[in-house]
Parts: sequence; C-alpha cells; structure tokens
Amino acid sequence: MTQTESEHALSELMTSSREVLALPSEGWDQGYPLVPDPCILSNGDLGVDYVDLRTWTGDTGTEADTDALLERVREHWEAQGLTTSLDVREGNPGDEPYLFFTGRGGPVQNIRVSVIPGQVTLDGESICVVDADDLFPD
Repeated sequence: MTQTESEHALSELMTSSREVLALPSEGWDQGYPLVPDPCILSNGDLGVDYVDLRTWTGDTGTEADTDALLERVREHWEAQGLTTSLDVREGNPGDEPYLFFTGRGGPVQNIRVSVIPGQVTLDGESICVVDADDLFPD
C-alpha cells in the first residue's frame, strides 16, 4: 500500500462511516487537518500514517437510537473487512458511561466511534506505510 492509498482508504472509510451514522452533515467538526504523522512500521523503521478525528454535537436520541446507530456502523465496518468490538467506558465520577466501538484491520489500522449524550466522536488511523518522501527525496 502506498502513502496515497493509505490516506485515501482512511478518508473513504471515515466518509462512509459518517454517512452510515446518518447524522446531519452539519455539525461535524474536524479535530485537525489530515496530514502525514510519523509511525513505526512492523520492521521497526519509521513510516507515516494519517489520523482523522471528527466530532458531531447534537441530539443523539434514546438508548435504542444509539444501539441502532452502532449496529449500522458494526455492519458497515465488518462488510469492509474490519474486526469490531464494543466496550462501555466509565467517564468521570458522576458522568454517564459511554459506548466505545472499535474496528481494526481491513483498509485501516483502526477506527473508533464513541457516543455520549449529545456527542458522537469518530476517529481513525490509516495503515502505517513507508514515507514516499524518504524513498524519493527532492
């Protein structure tokens, strides 16, 4: 996989996951620009990957709505070849626990969605690849 393919795979999965979540397109805030990030390849060499973080704020509905939302995401990710897992995490004392759903493998290193009342966060990390700038310096 090339650096461009790695970035594209993450972008496509993030976009299709937002579509599957079926939340209004307005209200998604990008956490930071999609730029190459250093990572370690399986052989220990330095490579690059991409990280994307999006947060949506609005009415997340009832617990049944959240369950249906996460089921749609699970089906979508598994259709893309990811292995999925669901976890319930405790927040700060006094806060409600939140659902944290993870997908690993397939076209990306990992992707996660978390849901708390009033907020959905979607973040993903592409596969770590050889940095093309290291292979072909100017």
